[in-house]
Amino acid sequence: MKRINVNDIVGKKFNRLTVLSFSHKKLHPNPSKGYFYFYKCQCECGNITVVRRERLISLETKSCGCYGKEVRNKILATKRTLSHRLYRIWRGIKTRCYDVNCARYSNYGKRGIAMCNEWRGNFNAFYEWAVSNGYQDNLTIERIDVNGNYEPLNCTWVNAKIQANNRTNNHLIFFNNQTYTLSEWADILKINRSTLWYRLKRGWSVEQAFTTPVF
Repeated sequence: MKRINVNDIVGKKFNRLTVLSFSHKKLHPNPSKGYFYFYKCQCECGNITVVRRERLISLETKSCGCYGKEVRNKILATKRTLSHRLYRIWRGIKTRCYDVNCARYSNYGKRGIAMCNEWRGNFNAFYEWAVSNGYQDNLTIERIDVNGNYEPLNCTWVNAKIQANNRTNNHLIFFNNQTYTLSEWADILKINRSTLWYRLKRGWSVEQAFTTPVF
């Protein structure tokens, strides 16, 4: 049976645990295998715990238990983020701006409409802007300049009534063998949405409203 120097790992650090001292030994269930050796350790979080030697050396035990809690909390936080309405909005913007397979890509990404770098790679930045600039669960994001990018100075939150008015009650308009909402036509034609809406409200034909230059 191999003899063990019980003090050889005292002072050493394994993952988050620093070995303070030898604690005790316990006879293995199979006596021919000798003893289990246990050590008093201090975790980075400040907690004191007792860990078996083999689990320290193999790095199987990483902490007093705080590491596992952190991992679980991160998983829960990720799940909450993925289910948050703002995350879905953020993903939707990225999809129509950058996913060539998205049905709406031709009206956004293909036309050069993008999401600013600050938001594109950082949902938290988008989230912080949203909650600091009037976001509520009953509001939707709108670009002030329909031909501009998704960025802090060009985006605002509007309620469903305003959005519906901006989109002429969201009815679809057929023109040039294609069908889109008024808001989408505004993006395609690069004419302000309110201009198109006012023309149609005055009784202009779709062709006249969509093809008359803006002076």
